[in-house]
Amino acid sequence: VNLLRLWGGNLGRISDMPDGINFAVISLQSAYSMMRTRNQHVEDLFTELRKNTKLLIIDEAHISKANTFESAINFLCKHGTKKIGLTATPGRHGLNSDNEETIELARFFEGNKIDISSEFGEVNAIDYLQNQGILSKVEQEPLLTNLTIQLNLNQQEKLANGEDLSQDIIKQVVNDEERNNTIIKHLQYLSKELNKKILVFAASVSHANMISAVLSATGIESRSITDKSSQQQRRAAIRDFKNEEFSVLCNFGVLSTGFDDPKINCVVIARPTFSVVLYSQMVGRGLRGIKNGGTEECLLVDVVDNLVTQPELKQAYNYFEGEWNG
Repeated sequence: VNLLRLWGGNLGRISDMPDGINFAVISLQSAYSMMRTRNQHVEDLFTELRKNTKLLIIDEAHISKANTFESAINFLCKHGTKKIGLTATPGRHGLNSDNEETIELARFFEGNKIDISSEFGEVNAIDYLQNQGILSKVEQEPLLTNLTIQLNLNQQEKLANGEDLSQDIIKQVVNDEERNNTIIKHLQYLSKELNKKILVFAASVSHANMISAVLSATGIESRSITDKSSQQQRRAAIRDFKNEEFSVLCNFGVLSTGFDDPKINCVVIARPTFSVVLYSQMVGRGLRGIKNGGTEECLLVDVVDNLVTQPELKQAYNYFEGEWNG
């Protein structure tokens, strides 16, 4: 089997599609760029790839219906090409929100969802995988704050319709000194007393940077990476965290997907959200079990404000069942 790495600068190293069986790896972003290229060599390679694609496997399949990604998938799926989507969260809508996007996702995969329940007769995939040691057992700990988020009528209506929190509400959260002190003191306890390796999901860029700076100033080595950090900063922080050179990694907008450190044994969610998918992705960063090179248990600390109907751990598995079952 020929392995073709079709991302970054690798494409320029390929002169022609090799004969035989090819296994090509490409991001959806790169595939979309290749579709729109004016480079004749790239266009020829991509056309040849499309002509010979018999099976398309899509990771993080819940994002397949994003406009650019759907275009790339449809281009590669010529007549007769089979597609398989892989995801831990087979949906796109949040709590109390319009489920049309999830219905469209189910249609995109012809309503055909294969899961552990249907294959092994298990009630819940998370329970099954935890019992098998593939996922770690989760100890949930609510961290209560005294923050009362003030919502006007318009904000209340938007939340009731399933929209996520506005920037005005996020600012209330980020700027609440008592809430921040509660979080920082608990992180100090988790690091010093329980010796936890901690991944923190902050509520904003400034929130992640602030928590990390205060922890470092009080003797707990910490780093912060966000969607504003350079690629070099991200790589260095992730490398050092995996090498256990520091114990607390704060982030915003970066590590909910595409990041894996098996030895994380504590996840702190200080970012309020109504998105079942986002919440599940954040929790999932600490769920690598013993048989998967990870830990037996993971402590999940949920920072709890006065907002109700936040997502729960096991909702990701069955929350979207109705849309797939028609």
